[in-house]
Amino acid sequence: MITWQQLAELPVFPEFYHLARQLFGANIALVSPDGAQGRVLGQGRELNPFCKAIERQPGGAQRCAECDAVHARLARKERKPIRYLCHAGLTDFIIPISVDGEIVAHLQCGQVLDRRPTAASWKSIQRRLDWIHSGQGELRKLYLRTTVIAPSTQKSLMSLLQLFANHVAIAHARQLVLDQDPRDRALSKALDFLRTHFKDPLNLDQVATAAGTSKRNLVRIFRTRTGATVLDHLHRFRIAQACDQLLQSHAQIAQIGLDCGFGSIQQFNRMFRKVKRTTPRNWRVKSRKNVFR
Repeated sequence: MITWQQLAELPVFPEFYHLARQLFGANIALVSPDGAQGRVLGQGRELNPFCKAIERQPGGAQRCAECDAVHARLARKERKPIRYLCHAGLTDFIIPISVDGEIVAHLQCGQVLDRRPTAASWKSIQRRLDWIHSGQGELRKLYLRTTVIAPSTQKSLMSLLQLFANHVAIAHARQLVLDQDPRDRALSKALDFLRTHFKDPLNLDQVATAAGTSKRNLVRIFRTRTGATVLDHLHRFRIAQACDQLLQSHAQIAQIGLDCGFGSIQQFNRMFRKVKRTTPRNWRVKSRKNVFR
């Protein structure tokens, strides 16, 4: 399966970025399916100056990253483009890129306003940014200079991005299959199997069979190609699903862990902390606060 990093390396994406930026004045980034990683497609990381200033604040970059990741997961779950207000009050939108029914990346765009900023609308933004204790005057100036794109134009841009990105991804994925090293084909099959069956009690023999290779060769392929083990990837798929359920449902945390394939609540808590650097409970509280604020 094609990865978001492979898409980011295609020359056509930066070229499209510059055209879209020239026509619409919006920034575009390519991000991973879980929203945890990304790359601005312009050479100079041409972020909105207002967003740059917020990211420079203590904890600002983390708030932005967490907001982006939460909405990437929502877009992946709903399997369609979404528009949303970021934690700082600007409009963003995120477009899933699918190949053979699997979301392999997202295009993220926005950092814009729906209408001309005013002193009154700034008051609303100030309430969102009450965690920032200095530099409000400079932030106000930058906010008032933020690019404005009418909602109808935003929808047209979203449709254009979705059409373009999916066409490029599918075409490139087909070519990759033709050119692919046998080891990469085995890795792709193994990851697809893990992604589809992560809720099941899996063993290495099952994964190797699905990948069409030996268990010993599969372990070597994962180590050399990804730097992680088969089990590491299985846990990441399970944690990603758990995050979706923690955000979207009111189910008990222990039940979510079991539903996502973990053998016990202790194992779930241990692996969640390893991957997310926090507990499932703290992650749920913080993520919901960012989304529904």
